[in-house]
Amino acid sequence: RSFPDGVNFDKNKFGVIPENTILTINTRTGQIIDQWGNNTFYMPHGLSVDAEENLWLTDVGMHQVFKYSKGERVLTLGESFVAGSDESHFCKPTDVVTSNDGSNIYVADGYCNARIVKFDSKGKFLKEYSMPEGEKRFNIPHSIIIIETLDLVCVADRENGRIVCFDDGNDDDETNEYDQGQVKAIIEHPLMRTVYAIHYD
Repeated sequence: RSFPDGVNFDKNKFGVIPENTILTINTRTGQIIDQWGNNTFYMPHGLSVDAEENLWLTDVGMHQVFKYSKGERVLTLGESFVAGSDESHFCKPTDVVTSNDGSNIYVADGYCNARIVKFDSKGKFLKEYSMPEGEKRFNIPHSIIIIETLDLVCVADRENGRIVCFDDGNDDDETNEYDQGQVKAIIEHPLMRTVYAIHYD
C-alpha cells in the first residue's frame, strides 16, 4: 500500500514519479503538445487551469497544493509530507479551483479531513466549509466548482453520492455574514452513486 498507516505516503518505497506527469494534448489529433513534471510529484490528483492559464494541482502523497505559471512553481500550500487539519496543512487534498478573477483559492481537503478550505490569492487562510452538526458528514469531497453568479461553492461528495452547495457569500458585505458557509442545497438522486467530479457551464 502507498499509505501504510492510511495517512502518510511511503515515499521511500515508492519514490518520486520519474516520468513527465503533466501533458498538454491536442483534443482533435490526440498528439502531445507539451509535457513536463518528471521527478516532481509523488501522487498528483486534482488539476485545474485558471483564467490566466496558470495550472493548479494537488498531490495527495505530499499533502500539498501547487500553482504553476509557464511550468514554474509560484505558490505552494501545505507542508511537504506532513498531514494535518489546521489552517496551513492538508491531508491528501483531492482538488483545487480558483475564482474567475484569481482572488480566491478553494481546496477540497478530501480523503482525511472532509472539508473545503478557502484561501486568498497569496495563500492566506480565509475559512473552511464542512457539513454542520446533525447533517451527514462528507465522505471524500472529491471535486469542487465555483458558481460565482450564485455565490455558491459546490462539492462532489464522492462516497455519499451527492452534491453539496454552500453559500460563499460576499466577504465585504457584513449583512451577509450569517449566510456565509451555510448549506444552500444538497442534490441527491438514485442514479448518483459514486460522484467523482462535477462541472458547471
